[in-house]
Amino acid sequence: MWEEVEDRTAAMAELSIAFLTYMVAAVIAVVGILSDSVVLIVGAMVVGPEFGPLAALCVGLIQRKPALTRQALISLTIGFAAAFAAGLAATWAFRATGVAPADLTSSMHPATLFIRDPTATRW
Repeated sequence: MWEEVEDRTAAMAELSIAFLTYMVAAVIAVVGILSDSVVLIVGAMVVGPEFGPLAALCVGLIQRKPALTRQALISLTIGFAAAFAAGLAATWAFRATGVAPADLTSSMHPATLFIRDPTATRW
């Protein structure tokens, strides 16, 4: 059974253009925050492909497979860096074009306030 798990997670841990493209889809979450849309934020989580490398990292650590662990860490590091860079670039672009305000206050996004403050309630 572990051989099949290792094979599947190794395939999911590979860094690819498709993986990076889906990671860059984190811009969906930026739009979700700006538009106060929980649906878009959840959509960004659904589209995110990080589960594969995270699973590979766990399998690599448990099974003591340094190559699998290294590949998963590389994919996660580059993927999250790409997602961060895309989100930052989108935010700057939205601010520069006037789509996003220069300052985002709590009152502007009550439905998505839970991102900044997990104890926040919107009721």
